[in-house]
Amino acid sequence: MREIANELLRTKDGLAGPGAWLFMFELTTDDWEGLYYDQLTVDFNEEDTVTGGTSSASATIKFVVPTSDTEGCLIISGRGATNFQDNEPITDSRGGSAKVTAPLPDGEFTFRRVKNTENITFDSNEYTAISMTMDPFLQEKESVPAFRVSIGNVDQVMEGYVQKAQGFRRKPCRILLVHSDNLTEEPVIDETFDVMSVECTNEYVTFVLGTRNPFLDFFPRFVYDRKVCRFEYGSVECGHSGASCDKTFASCLSLVNQARFGGFPAIPGGRFDA
Repeated sequence: MREIANELLRTKDGLAGPGAWLFMFELTTDDWEGLYYDQLTVDFNEEDTVTGGTSSASATIKFVVPTSDTEGCLIISGRGATNFQDNEPITDSRGGSAKVTAPLPDGEFTFRRVKNTENITFDSNEYTAISMTMDPFLQEKESVPAFRVSIGNVDQVMEGYVQKAQGFRRKPCRILLVHSDNLTEEPVIDETFDVMSVECTNEYVTFVLGTRNPFLDFFPRFVYDRKVCRFEYGSVECGHSGASCDKTFASCLSLVNQARFGGFPAIPGGRFDA
């Protein structure tokens, strides 16, 4: 950690552009997939269900990320998210329509950002330029070595991701440091940490990155609640996608998905509450 801190201190004040050091940030979640599309004819809608015309695969659209008038990416979740096929037509229930293009969903989705004035491509991956600051070394009150990475939040896009992902807690975050004149060479820094916590303001979304402290883990792992499902809607544990759910047993029952309800209605506490 100290070696990383020293490298970041040495390079963090460099200006973007030729001859500059580039700080890159990758955040990966296995709760979502990336479904890329082209030949868009009608815009897609968040929280709707996208369905493949050939595979019949379906998933919930979490975010729509256009890259041009006819191309972009759907960030999706659900059990069928990895079953879409290349070049098949996809639609949602409100008329969204396009065709799938590579790369196909592979079990996870990665957000890639770079502290720079323009996007860059490194190791065949595109990193989106954004305002970014870093606090290379801090000592949290629990004495776990950690540091902060703050990503621009003026448009509140990243904040939206954080809210729907429940803070990305414990998700892997990779940091890289490369020189803008040597994008084909190995990075000076290439390390992966866990997201310990996240704080959102009007200016920045700040991730505290570090290593897991086993003494701070929840035990038991889950909060055991009679009324509220502990699973994310559309996840593998939930096993349902499509209509919205408010995480109550009554909602699960209406979706005929009560066998996968993630609450514990048998816990003592008075009458049974649906």
